[in-house]
Amino acid sequence: MTEPARETIKTVDRRHFTADGARREDLPPEEALPANPPEPPAKQEAPPSKVPEGGPSLFSEHVRSIAIQTAMALGAIPDPATGRPARDIEIAGSLIDLLETLREKTKGNLSAYESRAMDDALGQLRILYVEAQSKGVGPGGKP
Repeated sequence: MTEPARETIKTVDRRHFTADGARREDLPPEEALPANPPEPPAKQEAPPSKVPEGGPSLFSEHVRSIAIQTAMALGAIPDPATGRPARDIEIAGSLIDLLETLREKTKGNLSAYESRAMDDALGQLRILYVEAQSKGVGPGGKP
């Protein structure tokens, strides 16, 4: 078999100074730049966000996570492991207190969406808490 012809590669040193720092005189001529350089490509706009302005944030997701844990402690959401509600009014009360503390400590620093999410979660959880207390569910889910 015959080998295909190889292309010869020529390397040209275009540095303007020698290793000593002296200017080189034997530089090849620079290629002329076009009179009108091509225009840069149009700036592309970022694709529209799937989350609307003021939408969910890491903070609101954290609030949601605590609210789900509280709802589980109140028996409103079944335990994923057993499929049955696991009630513990003491834990639920502590988690509601945690959310109330978070609301107080972040007052004035939340977006409208985050503030609304916090207020909605606390409102719903307080109602569930009162209902659980009226049913006589005590610590550890025991009446």
